[in-house]
Amino acid sequence: MGQGGFCQTHGPFDPPHEVCPYCVMEGLIAPPRQAHPTIQNPRVIHDDPTNLSIDEAKTRNPFESDRTAITPEQDMLQYGWLTFLIVQSPVKYRGRVFKVIPGQVVGRRNADVLINDRRVSRQHARINLEINPQTNQEQFAIFDFGTPNGTFVNQKRIIGREVIHENDVIQMGDHIFIFKTLRRRFT
Repeated sequence: MGQGGFCQTHGPFDPPHEVCPYCVMEGLIAPPRQAHPTIQNPRVIHDDPTNLSIDEAKTRNPFESDRTAITPEQDMLQYGWLTFLIVQSPVKYRGRVFKVIPGQVVGRRNADVLINDRRVSRQHARINLEINPQTNQEQFAIFDFGTPNGTFVNQKRIIGREVIHENDVIQMGDHIFIFKTLRRRFT
């Protein structure tokens, strides 16, 4: 599987990509050659017991998670921010709140924040906390991983990275979210 990396034109990209997916879409570079699926080593995702090897499955406690639970208070201490995606649509999920730690991946499967939507890719987008080099202030940005259905910010499809602000409307698949932030005040 790919290692992910950084593209000078489009910014960071994550596994399973070996090269920037936007450069491939724009025809700037050729797509990487794929190994035959039966020869390729499977990626081990420890939170998904179906992806464990036989030896790992025998020794793994099914009631333990490899991810450590983090409380909102620990997020505030570590990052100084709490960020949320609040579902606006579909109506049956309206008001549902997803806590997003800066740097986490949002997707349908194999992601940190899981969205149950068939039009959302397995790893759809990442929300990052960055420093704006011009103002030296913190800002949030969302990075779409080159997904077929795309990511929209305020009804505009984004390519690569886009800065997002409090109350921006973010759409992934059939889900429409309101982006909310809460800043810790240091005294």
